Amino acid sequence: MFHPTTGYMYAGRSSCDDVDVESSIGDAERDLHSEFGDADDTRWDDWEEEHAVEGQCPFCQEMISPPSACFEHTKIAHAFDFHAIKRTLKLDFYGSMKLVNYVRTRAKESAAFSADELTANGSSTAWLQGDTYLRPVLDDDSLLYAFEDDEEEDELEHLFISQRQQDAPVTSAPLSVEESLRLELAAAEQRAQLAEMRLQELTQAFAQYKDMVREAFLDEPTTPGGKATVRMSPAQNGTTNGDHSDLADDKSQDIEKGDPEWEMDYYFSSYASSVIHESMLKDRVRTESYRDFVYNNKHLLAGKTVLDVGCGTGILSMFCAKAGAEHVYAVDNSTIINKARRIAKENNLSDKITFVQGEIESIQLPVDTVDIIISEWMGYFLLFEGMLDSVLVARDRFLAPDGFLAPSRTTILISAFSDAEFVNDTLHFWNDVYGFKMSCVQNPLYIEGNVDIANPDCLLCEPIIVKDIDILTTTVPKLDFSTPFELTINKAARLHGLIGWFDTYFTTPDETDCNAVYFSTGPHVEPTHWKQTMFLLPSFIDVEEGYILSGTFATKKSIESKREVVVTVDMTIRDASGKEIMDVKREYHVR
Repeated sequence: MFHPTTGYMYAGRSSCDDVDVESSIGDAERDLHSEFGDADDTRWDDWEEEHAVEGQCPFCQEMISPPSACFEHTKIAHAFDFHAIKRTLKLDFYGSMKLVNYVRTRAKESAAFSADELTANGSSTAWLQGDTYLRPVLDDDSLLYAFEDDEEEDELEHLFISQRQQDAPVTSAPLSVEESLRLELAAAEQRAQLAEMRLQELTQAFAQYKDMVREAFLDEPTTPGGKATVRMSPAQNGTTNGDHSDLADDKSQDIEKGDPEWEMDYYFSSYASSVIHESMLKDRVRTESYRDFVYNNKHLLAGKTVLDVGCGTGILSMFCAKAGAEHVYAVDNSTIINKARRIAKENNLSDKITFVQGEIESIQLPVDTVDIIISEWMGYFLLFEGMLDSVLVARDRFLAPDGFLAPSRTTILISAFSDAEFVNDTLHFWNDVYGFKMSCVQNPLYIEGNVDIANPDCLLCEPIIVKDIDILTTTVPKLDFSTPFELTINKAARLHGLIGWFDTYFTTPDETDCNAVYFSTGPHVEPTHWKQTMFLLPSFIDVEEGYILSGTFATKKSIESKREVVVTVDMTIRDASGKEIMDVKREYHVR
């Protein structure tokens, strides 16, 4: 007999027993119904029949149930393998949606195309770029989520097989009815837990998808309390006139104030995708610095409790667990934490790591204090994303008086730069795009912190530190700062602006008995995913050795979004004789 909830087969009669087991199986079914459903429910197969969901084939419009079976239909009937394309292009949740919508669009146009055509250019293929194919072609298109159903079935089948292999006694004798039922029920319980996690992930991803569609296509700024906010740049709302100097004075009064709840949802949803974690894990400088500090200081972690703030895939938590920490508490508000749990289990670390989903500001831990807080909180130009605020809350709530944080210190540095390649590729490109000017795209680059990898030889002077942060003692208000600076040019070049980056230090408060680790995100070292942040002058000038740039460099959180950073540069450029060459005062947005 097949149980529609668990998907597992129950044997009707054991060949080695003379007892009738049908009634026992019926009892087991009723137990499962009472645990996972209403005791008064009608039979599950009747319920599923009444609520059957169908998917429409993009090519012949045949309605197929369940929707995931539509992919097998297109493979057999139309020689079009959706799963092969998804695997080839390594599509995530949104990429899979783009694939379905793109195929529906092409099929609707009666255009002839093949799977090879879709994958010819790899992940850089045109239909995967931008948000065009996030717009649903069909209302309530169940095929958009059918990939998730297939993945869930694969995971559940693997779980069932693993459970049978782990729990079945090593014997050639047939299992008793009771033992067989125990295994089936244990597997059913794990199946339900996994299904619940998958539903949670899909629900949050779908909510984010709806917001993205509304923002990208419906152009709906929401009223306070809404879930989507369209943020219009000066170029979009028509306030720019091509004069770059005026951009700094634009206060963007027409921009809707973001709904804080929506901003938080969007921020945490953005970390639900595995793609962003892949880029961070592949950043050798970042990941190996954390690993080296933990593994080279096992004596500091032995027997200690650790809190991992924003654990993501759990890599830092697993480093600490492997290094001998007594226990690790891993906290993240994104649904990526569900994958982190499975990763820890896969690596036999479930008993060493407790995962807690929620915001660090409001969650409760099973312990009052921890000995160490570890977190990879740094954003572009260090303070973008504002995650350090949450680490400081964690410090004040949970860190023991003699505890420490990793990293323990960060610094923000700036220098003057000249990088013709960056300027040509990023800025001048828009002057002539196949014979057309696109200044409305170019203009905002003068008032934004441009995140990119700069030429290693771009620096025109020795860098200086404009902010030094001791994470053990700093406070949230101190993260907004204004620092006087003076930079002396040491070679002749065309000055394009200021460039900033951050350095990170791992040590203990007294710096004794500790193998310290340090890494930089500057242009002079191996690139990281943080890159550098460049602030362009309103107009570029030629400078000589001895020129001096002096003034103040300030940062603060954006009014529109606490996760964005506003940088204000107020400086004067003088030649070697002291003659004033240029005054610069403008705001830049790091977002």
